[in-house]
Amino acid sequence: MKLIEVTDESKCCCSCKHNIRSINVAWGCVCRCDKDGHYIGYIANFTEVCEEWETESQGNQSIN
Repeated sequence: MKLIEVTDESKCCCSCKHNIRSINVAWGCVCRCDKDGHYIGYIANFTEVCEEWETESQGNQSIN
């Protein structure tokens, strides 16, 4: 998956519905993308976005 630098602060990995957070005893909170499983680092959460970025509200819209 190709990640690009954020140009709109409201769009970043931390606000994407595909960002799955889990707790790891050694590392604390670990974020992974459920699209391809890649690890999302702390800084990348706030500075990167992919073409498949999607919010919960966008995912619930129906296509007419």
